[in-house]
Amino acid sequence: MKIDHRRLSEAEVQAAHKCAHILAERNNLTGVYVATDEEKERTSVIEGVHPGFVTMAIKPLNVDTIEGTGEKPRQQFLETVSEFLILARSKCIVMSKSGFSDAAQMMGGQDCWTQMDHCHKVMLEMHEVTT
Repeated sequence: MKIDHRRLSEAEVQAAHKCAHILAERNNLTGVYVATDEEKERTSVIEGVHPGFVTMAIKPLNVDTIEGTGEKPRQQFLETVSEFLILARSKCIVMSKSGFSDAAQMMGGQDCWTQMDHCHKVMLEMHEVTT
């Protein structure tokens, strides 16, 4: 799952979490990997706030924030490529609207994927019907 808080409200993020859990259950998957530029989201996953979700303790390199040269950007690049490969090799993907997740899905060719905006709209509608 690729999360971008800059584009989604907190309610939409929570709905996307539920959607990812449902997608995992329906496809007999044991966990949900979270790829995000958001430190808050990554930290909450690492701290176990979202049971069944996992992530790497990294600060991904974003093309909009590349600064300088040397060891730190190289390490961030390798970590970011690792995260890209995890997404590309995932069985299912819940994606935000980003080139990063789009490219990972195109390379992985998953049949099991959805855009996060669609996913959270469906979940919000389901919540409204059941409450």
